[in-house]
Amino acid sequence: MARRKDKNPLKFLHYRHTKTSIRLKPKIKKRIMQAGFWIKIGLALLFLYFVIQFAAPHFKIKLPAIFPGKTAQIRETKPAVTHPERKQVQLAPPFAGAPARPARATKKPRVLTPGMPKIAIVIDDIGYTSRYQDLLENLGDQVTYAILPHLEFSQYFDDLSQRTGADVILHMPLEPLGNIIPGPGLITASMDKDQIRETLELDLQSVPSHVGVNNHMGSRGTQDPKLMKVILSALNKKKLFFLDSVTSSQTVGPEVAEDVGIPVLRRDVFLDNIDSSDQIRRRLEELVLLAKQNGYAVGIGHYHFKTLDILNKEIPNIKNQGIEIVSLSDMIRWKYRR
Repeated sequence: MARRKDKNPLKFLHYRHTKTSIRLKPKIKKRIMQAGFWIKIGLALLFLYFVIQFAAPHFKIKLPAIFPGKTAQIRETKPAVTHPERKQVQLAPPFAGAPARPARATKKPRVLTPGMPKIAIVIDDIGYTSRYQDLLENLGDQVTYAILPHLEFSQYFDDLSQRTGADVILHMPLEPLGNIIPGPGLITASMDKDQIRETLELDLQSVPSHVGVNNHMGSRGTQDPKLMKVILSALNKKKLFFLDSVTSSQTVGPEVAEDVGIPVLRRDVFLDNIDSSDQIRRRLEELVLLAKQNGYAVGIGHYHFKTLDILNKEIPNIKNQGIEIVSLSDMIRWKYRR
């Protein structure tokens, strides 16, 4: 007798599936479904948090800190005359403190050439990332590291300076104009004298190889004579020098420094207000011109790829023009004939 063809072509597949499927107890199956539900809820909430975090700077939303030790950077609108500072939304409370480390061994002072124009170049905002470490390391001791306190890579670059011989200064977060948080270790005019000194001490401890200090942001702080006197008096007791980044045309930093008796320098040129290779080259040309006119000049760039790349390419050309590239401590020694 001929076998009748099955009218359902999927019956065989269905049969195989039902025979090989895993049967779970109802209680276990229920728990798995509950776990899956809460995982989906958690992922949805995490996604929502990042959406709000992205929108927070535009709508002034304050978010709780879930990633300790990190800060997010957002550019501020460029002022008419001064260097554009960067807005930062703080995602974590300031660093509570760091154990003190021994200061770096004193290196032999560079022999400076009398009568030769001198340039010192500072790289600001070091400590957020190590992405361009090779470019910085290739510059050796021809640049000065301005390291921010209490960041993930602050200690890393402080240690790197021991190998390259570069000067290290604390890039001190100082109160800016507007509702901006420069990062952990911030010093503000609303602090009392003891708070200012304590915060400054912790900032210095987090960058133990420091030989001086310059301000990070600080367009409000550098305009406050009382605040600057407390800071510079504390630095003078430690025999450090101060570089005014001149983030405000109204800064009183150099005047207060002279009253206190601390060695001081002023920034002459910002190299990378515009993150363009051509613009950075033009600012370097301006820096060379000022050095030839005044005998010395100080340029500040930032820890950006283009800035470090152009410096690696152009510093040999600058030297060929009869310019001496020196560290900040060398320039202080030369200026004050120490």
